Amino acid sequence: MRIERLAELDVQIVAGPDAPEAPVVLLLHGFSMSADDLAPFGASMGLPGIFLFPDGPLDVADVTDVTATGPRRQRAWWRIDTVARDAAIAAGVDRDLSDEVPAGLPAAREGLSRLLDRIDGRWPGRPLFLGGFSQGAILSLDMVVRTGRLPAGLILLSGARVDAAATAPLLRSGRVHGLPIFQSHGRGDHELSFRAAEALASELGSAGAALTWRPFDGGHEIPLPILRDLKKFIRKSTAR
Repeated sequence: MRIERLAELDVQIVAGPDAPEAPVVLLLHGFSMSADDLAPFGASMGLPGIFLFPDGPLDVADVTDVTATGPRRQRAWWRIDTVARDAAIAAGVDRDLSDEVPAGLPAAREGLSRLLDRIDGRWPGRPLFLGGFSQGAILSLDMVVRTGRLPAGLILLSGARVDAAATAPLLRSGRVHGLPIFQSHGRGDHELSFRAAEALASELGSAGAALTWRPFDGGHEIPLPILRDLKKFIRKSTAR
């Protein structure tokens, strides 16, 4: 593994067994996480290809969150109201973000677009898989739906949709028609609504996406069976 600076972001690069046609897989972490949390998945999946794990541009570290080796790195793609989030979770509110319009989303989308441009120039001609976990999945979906920039496959791990009023017409227009999409979500997820994820899966299917929908018994996480299914999805979609 090595770390490089690409499009103003620090990116952990994990290279599996390589071949000219092997894919590039770009996975974005969730809010208050870092590339360190996802990078181990790159090697563990044992797939040929290049796995990229960027750190979000914003530092949202809580100085009270300290591990045995020091403060835990916490990054984000845009800031959220953590007090309101924690209160909603404590109250058992089903957190459906469909009506939210994050103020920092346009800047995050522009930054991701610059990163994708760099990746296209660095590894031209390779199939590119884009996705992430939680906030990273939200950003990945937003990028594809709003810009029409279609990867070889879209990966949505415990994610959600925001600003549905703006993105729903784009979905209905056929923007993701035929696009391979892997979507997983825990039935016991208290961070992001499972019912909203189900509704999104239904809408993606109706929009003509080649959807692989994997609900699981668990919370806001990426369990081992989901990683196994994701590995199959990447292998199958690369062979298309």
